[in-house]
This record gives sequence, C-alpha cells and structure tokens, in this order.
Amino acid sequence: MTTLESLQAKIQRLQAQADALLAKKSSAVIEKIKNLMAEHGLTTADIDAHTGGKKRGPKPSAKAAKNAVQAISKTKGKLPPKYINPKTGETWSGHARPPAWIAKVRDR
Repeated sequence: MTTLESLQAKIQRLQAQADALLAKKSSAVIEKIKNLMAEHGLTTADIDAHTGGKKRGPKPSAKAAKNAVQAISKTKGKLPPKYINPKTGETWSGHARPPAWIAKVRDR
C-alpha cells in the first residue's frame, strides 16, 4: 500500500519532469524563432513596426469588466420569490419573463 509521503514524492518527481520538458520545448521554439529572424534579417523593432505596436488579446479593461460582472453575479444569487401559484406551488421572483400561470393575470 502506498503512503501519502510516497505519493507526494512521486508528484514532485513528475512535476519536475514536466517542468523540464516544458523548458526544453520552449527553448527549442525560441531558438527556431531566433534562427528565422536572423535568416530574414528581422529585429523585434521590425515586428513592432509591422504590427503597429499593437498587442494581441483582450484589452485589460475588458478583463476587469468581465471579472466585475462575475463577482456581482456570484454575490446576488437567486432572488426570493414574490409570487406563488396557489394551485401548484410554483414561484416567480418578479424578474425576467413571467411564467405561463401568471402571464395573463391583470392585477398581480
């Protein structure tokens, strides 16, 4: 039977192997990029000039706005019911589209 310590040691060994493979792979990619740049006589300034200095990906403000919306939605949760169907016990909070049992009622 394996112990917790032996499993943790195995996890550490595997993590070290994964890190080494990742470093080896990324260094090979960087070397390939450097070779291509040298072959074509390019510098990072040429790349910035070609792309207009723009960075790809979402704008930082978009990410902050998304995080704010997620934080608000997590804190609100479900609203308490305001209306209860006396026949079936179904509830409705009064927000969003009304259910069929209350949609045609004039005085809610």
